[in-house]
Amino acid sequence: MNMKQILVLLSICLGVANEGYAQQVPPSLAKAIPLDGIQIDGMLADWPEQMLEYPISNSLTGSVLSRPLSPFSSISSMISVATTPAQPADLTARYRVGYSIQHNVLYVALIVRDDEVVLRPARPTPSNQDLCELFIDADHSGGDKTVGGMGAQQYVMVGGASRYTEKVAEVDNTPGLVTGCTHCSGVQGAVARWGEYTIYEWSIPLWKNFPNERLTIAEGKTIGFDAVISDADGSDGGDWLSWSEGVRFNNSDTFGDVVFVAGYTSEELPRCIALPGELHAHYQERVYLSGLLYPADEQPNEWGGLPLVLRSKEDSARVFETISDAYGRYRVWAPPGQYELYVKGAPESAIALELQGVSVERDFHPSLARISVRSEYPVCATRTDSSGQKVLSKAVCQRAASPFSGKKAGPISKFTFLLPPGSYRFGRGSNLDQQQRVVIPAGTAQEIVEIDIVQSTRTWPSVWLWSVLVLIGLVALPAVISLLRPRGHRE
Repeated sequence: MNMKQILVLLSICLGVANEGYAQQVPPSLAKAIPLDGIQIDGMLADWPEQMLEYPISNSLTGSVLSRPLSPFSSISSMISVATTPAQPADLTARYRVGYSIQHNVLYVALIVRDDEVVLRPARPTPSNQDLCELFIDADHSGGDKTVGGMGAQQYVMVGGASRYTEKVAEVDNTPGLVTGCTHCSGVQGAVARWGEYTIYEWSIPLWKNFPNERLTIAEGKTIGFDAVISDADGSDGGDWLSWSEGVRFNNSDTFGDVVFVAGYTSEELPRCIALPGELHAHYQERVYLSGLLYPADEQPNEWGGLPLVLRSKEDSARVFETISDAYGRYRVWAPPGQYELYVKGAPESAIALELQGVSVERDFHPSLARISVRSEYPVCATRTDSSGQKVLSKAVCQRAASPFSGKKAGPISKFTFLLPPGSYRFGRGSNLDQQQRVVIPAGTAQEIVEIDIVQSTRTWPSVWLWSVLVLIGLVALPAVISLLRPRGHRE
């Protein structure tokens, strides 16, 4: 038996052992109670002061600890254990859960205490940022979690103004549905930072058969559910914690259970936990700004995933960033004062705002040009700003014909840029000087420019590799023909 065969056998044995461990652990159970008047904004003042809360404290182990994560597939190979490795000392996490019969949604609030928030919007991956993930098997059908949100859903939300991954074909927004249409799912989420606490707040429609059939919530029903937190300031692969012990995320049979109840029992009420007092103190210091983001003179719900900057006019160091969700809505908390709001990288799109009171609603429709690029590879654009520096911009939105496979986007992918007026060059990678590029005068706002650079993204290493393969084939062809030729029989 060679080394490769030994490794394959070992991996199979470990998989069977992990699966057996997962099946031996009894499922975790949480109770969801009716909630009314919940606004998804990252503040929990509209939640009951005291509720049952469930710790997210089981450490995840597996291949994620030895190599970088990729969305969906990597966490599926992990299994959670109760105590090994130890939970990070700087991190505590728990969640509370409820539901609305009227709106037919599940409400989840994750309360994470962490000394710092780690975000890497320039090169986002699931393993290098703080984030949370929810796994839901609403009809409790069990089995493998399938791509596109069918069977069971995996929802993700990053702990601030960053994407879950650069591979937008796999997760199109934050909050987002992994390898599925977030806009179709109806999921809503908001994240806010209050002192040492990060709050992830969710409103989630449940599905029997996504995206064709919703599940109707009713008292007594049970759904498969699990919650995961990643703390990126720990190990290289991040410290991953789950609610359930023994869960395997590629198998919804191992999820925990959430049961819909009318209320807590008399035995459960004394175990309810109050919200941290620190949260209420911070609530008084901030104003909630929200609104829809869409092009001037057009309808909303076009501009999901657009990064925005809220900058104070009174203190230039006071800067807040956010990203519009899949429905074009942005949310941000900031102290009272005078501000300007603009698209990140396009300060000329700024509008003036005054934040006072409890909340401010303000729709934002900047004048930006829309440019669509068809390519086989991820595309970037550069322009020269007023100081002569190159400004790099990645596609704001991308709808791909097929998911990414490595660095290649698929047969043909469509990238959509939303950019202020100017002259741009488009190509593959950040070093555009070495790539085929197209000069586009963006012209007036709202202009839609379509570029086809499918062939221009071919690089010389690719051509060289194919040339070598062709030569090898030509050399080997006579030998193959000789082997296939019928041999004469001796008398």
